[in-house]
Amino acid sequence: MWKHLLVGMLGLGLAREGAAQAASSTARLRLNGAVWDSTLAAPLAGASVQAVRADDPTRLRTATTDARGNFRLDSLESGDYAVVVYHPRLDSLGIQQLSRGASVGTDNERVSLAIPSARTLVSQVCGAESAARGVGYLRGMLRDAEQPGATRVGTVQAEWQALSMDGLAVKREMQTIQARTDSAGVYVLCGVPANDNVQVRAWSGADSTGIAELLTTELGIVLRDLYTGRVRRERIVMAPDSGGDTTSLAVDVLRGPGVVRGRIDGAGGRPLSNAQITVWGTGVQATTSDSGRFVLPTMPTGTHMLDVRVLGYRAARQVVDIVPGDSGAVTVSMVRTMTLDTVRVQAGRTTVMQRQLADFEERRRTGATGRFFGPEDLAKRPPTRTGDILRMVPGVRVVPATYGERIQMRGLNFNAWCTPDVWVDGIRMQGFNSVENMVQPDEMRAVEVYANPQTVPAQFTSLSGCGVILFWTGPRK
Repeated sequence: MWKHLLVGMLGLGLAREGAAQAASSTARLRLNGAVWDSTLAAPLAGASVQAVRADDPTRLRTATTDARGNFRLDSLESGDYAVVVYHPRLDSLGIQQLSRGASVGTDNERVSLAIPSARTLVSQVCGAESAARGVGYLRGMLRDAEQPGATRVGTVQAEWQALSMDGLAVKREMQTIQARTDSAGVYVLCGVPANDNVQVRAWSGADSTGIAELLTTELGIVLRDLYTGRVRRERIVMAPDSGGDTTSLAVDVLRGPGVVRGRIDGAGGRPLSNAQITVWGTGVQATTSDSGRFVLPTMPTGTHMLDVRVLGYRAARQVVDIVPGDSGAVTVSMVRTMTLDTVRVQAGRTTVMQRQLADFEERRRTGATGRFFGPEDLAKRPPTRTGDILRMVPGVRVVPATYGERIQMRGLNFNAWCTPDVWVDGIRMQGFNSVENMVQPDEMRAVEVYANPQTVPAQFTSLSGCGVILFWTGPRK
């Protein structure tokens, strides 16, 4: 009897122990944590955090980080988990996944995750030397604009300008880097500067992109897929200028089967009419309707640069990916220009501008052989583009170019066209590929144009044997 009683008691004890173990294995525990963004030295708010059971991925819990980057995952069973973070910031940095393992055995355990610092990211992608120099990288896929989903093997090039002074001249030295894609079409360009405009183009065989101007981040890290398209060039003859010069000037422009349409908005989303839109290198220009809409036909396919100008607003540029047929609608929001009239200028600068304007008026009064546009002329006919004012000058042509528009003059050899010297506020500008990169329309206070290099004032002598253009900036009142 005692033997049977002892066996029964042992059985009851084992049953209670098993029940306790089962209860322990199904206990609901809590996992606390935080996510930090080392690139911004700030918590990562609004991130989705998942705890995925290691032995059963279908069993998971999800939480969202608060303003301090903290999260709490409730009702977890004890065991091993993978903690995974999702956030648009990770996509923008090219981080495929931010995760770490966590073992949950007791309540209120804590786990921390962090986006690596910019220096770490650059070091991982480009090496320690690039990270030490404080430069970043451009990364993406080279794709085919005319075959959806297809990638290309080719070359990607980025260039940017480094400015330096050479006496009274501002020289622009172009910095260029190139890289080949891998077999999957992935490219990485290491060494791009932070907080700078970088002009990017790519090619694969006979196909290429246009010029895409990208603004690098404060980290110097940019992710951008590029699309190559079939290149078709047409030669067009520019119409005679308004001064009666009938000499022909032929230029090559880009054409293709693409269509770019869209809408231009101003303050508060209000549509802007009479905005001028073009794609670099095409020479095709559209003007928005009263509803702010536009259509650009016969556009080349691939990645290109859309340029938008409207009076009273800052010029806008936007990268567009053009495919055969309709590329979808593009919306560009414009920002109003702060006129120089309303900007407080330091006394020393005011004195310099007054002297420059006085010298300009003296040359205009004494009949110097040139074409003069003073503040009153620019106020009467405000230019939307820098080249607009030059189109009125005999012997000067403004023609489409890869980077926007370029200026051509007749020079000493009146049977050939040449590129004039350009001065801004008494400083010679060298190496600039577009007049828009030297001075903006709303910055111009006065302009002098000398189409004949033999009539240029001595202090602005032409070094190219071509004509000279002088821009003076400042308020027009």
